[in-house]
Formats: sequence, structure tokens, C-alpha cells
Amino acid sequence: MGNLQGSVVHSVESIRAREVRRLLNKLSLSPEQEEAIENLSRSLVEELVRGPMAKTIALVQEPRGLVATARHRMVERGS
Repeated sequence: MGNLQGSVVHSVESIRAREVRRLLNKLSLSPEQEEAIENLSRSLVEELVRGPMAKTIALVQEPRGLVATARHRMVERGS
């Protein structure tokens, strides 16, 4: 799982960096503004990719965790 996580994070990070560079090349911003955009984009990657991926991998690696989560969701749905 570690290789999969590393691969996905690397891919997302490459996209993030490319898109930030593309945006910054179009704008005329101060160094502080550029840094704010970099920080925002890194924060988004952390929140949207790394955190949820780490939780998912933890569930998959702990079979009882995965089963308990599935059971909990079924109870919530009334299944």
C-alpha cells in the first residue's frame, strides 16, 4: 500500500506544482502572494488526498476496521 500511496501523492503533487506554476506565470504577483498560493494548494492536497488516503489505507490494512466500518454504514442505512 505504501507504494500506491506514494505514487498517488507524487502524481497529485506533480499536477499541483504544474498548475500553480502555470497560474503564477500568468499573473504578476508579489513573492508573498505567490507563497500564499503555494501554501493554499499544498493545504488542499493534504486535505483532499493525503488525509483520506491514509485513513483508507489504515482501514484496508486492519481487516476488523474495514468490517466494522462497513457494518456501521449498513446500520446507518438501515440495511
